[in-house]
This record gives sequence, structure tokens and C-alpha cells, in this order.
Amino acid sequence: MRPVRRGVKPAGLTIKRYSDAWEPLKNALGEYCSYCEKPLTDVIEIEHVKPKKIFPNEAIKWDNLLIGCKFCNAIKGTRPTDDLELYIWPHLENPLLLIGYAAQAPPFPRDGIGESSFQRVLRTISLVGLDRNGVSNPRASKTDNRWVKRDEAFVIARNIRSDLEAKPALMQVEEYAKVLRLVIEKTGFCSVWWTVFEGFAAVRLMALDAFPGTDRDRFDAEGEALT
Repeated sequence: MRPVRRGVKPAGLTIKRYSDAWEPLKNALGEYCSYCEKPLTDVIEIEHVKPKKIFPNEAIKWDNLLIGCKFCNAIKGTRPTDDLELYIWPHLENPLLLIGYAAQAPPFPRDGIGESSFQRVLRTISLVGLDRNGVSNPRASKTDNRWVKRDEAFVIARNIRSDLEAKPALMQVEEYAKVLRLVIEKTGFCSVWWTVFEGFAAVRLMALDAFPGTDRDRFDAEGEALT
């Protein structure tokens, strides 16, 4: 989960139905799920941070809207009904300081974040089912390929890192850099690229910039997450 900046409601935008916010949200955040970070090539859903059925007065408020995939949105459903501060939200903080990623594994709480943040991470992972896969309990549905796509992103990113470690001059080739950025955009999962390219600032920064709406103020000039 990457930190995102939705920005203020665009001037002139009137939201009578929450679907009116679809195009501006897509422009602000890109066509990626705000939670699992999967590219949205089929269904782009407007996600209500405060569920609209529980908080109907929040249903058309710009500050309550994100972009979600159909799986994260469906699993989250009418939750949370309790304090939002019990969870991690990509538009309010930098989830990469708290949530870790590894190949062929579900997201996990990072070491040393404290018990309160540890529990917040676990609640957030459960809230949208980021830990679901083919053998988990509860198990991912037959059509839920979020974990498969995340693992594929790890394989692609690690193979590219191996190539660049063998031939670092490739990053100085303009056409290679253009293609690499396109691969990152098409693959999605900013957090995977950021994780795999630890210590490799050029690609980390490219990954952060490849996804619209990434809150770059939460990173330093080397792409490290700011506390």
C-alpha cells in the first residue's frame, strides 16, 4: 500500500452521486487499487473509506473517496464501523513505514513499529483481505488474483534488478529507462517495486513517480520513506 495524495476536490466539481467523482479520482490516483495496488484493467470502483451504508452523509464527500478494486471493495464491505484510527489509510500516512512485503507471502507488520501500530496493520490487512491467497483461511475466491499478480510483480521486479546489477549502465540508456517505466506502470504494485529496489534509488524513484498520486513528500531524495 503506497501513500497517496488525493488532493482537494477539483474546482467546479459537483458530486450529486458518488459516481460523479470517478473521473477526477482516476486522474488524481491513477487506475490502481488504493489498497492492494493492483492495476485496474476491468472494473474501477469508488471506495468509501467510511462505508456509505453506515455513514450515508459521507457518501458523496470527496475526502471520503478512494479508488478500489472489486475484491478489496467487496471484502471491506460495510466496514469499518469503529474508529478509523484503528487502521492504516493510504491518504493519511505512509503505509510503507508499517507494512512490509515479501515474495510469495502476504503483507505483514514491520519489525519495531510498536504494539499499537502492529495491531493497526493486522486490522488493515484483514479489512480488505490482503492476506488472502489459495491456501489462506479465509481463502481467496476463485477470481481473486490479487496475490497472484503481486507475486508476478515480485518476479518481474527481481529479474530486472538482477539485470541492472549485472549491467548498471542500462539505466543510462534513455530507451531502456522508458521501457522500464512502462513495465512498472503496467505491472502495478508500487510497494513491491519499492521493496525489491531497496538501495537502488534510481528505480525506487522511478517507481514512486510512475504511479499517479503517490505522495512524494513522504520520501526523501533517495526514495527512502520519511518517518
